[in-house]
Amino acid sequence: MKLFHRKHVLPLSLCLIITLLGGFFISHSSSVPASAVIENRKLPIYCVSTEKPQVSISFDAAWGNAS
Repeated sequence: MKLFHRKHVLPLSLCLIITLLGGFFISHSSSVPASAVIENRKLPIYCVSTEKPQVSISFDAAWGNAS
């Protein structure tokens, strides 16, 4: 009993080679870190050093207006 027929070996070999080459090129492609993409974004201040303990509460009044 044959596990592989001769007519199936070539297509399976080509699929394997294409998959391995694709994985190689994807892993060696140049990628840009996500932090470099949003470098001009203004971030909120989460903590500030003070002499006495203080608590501040703020609310987002823009209701999702991304500006």
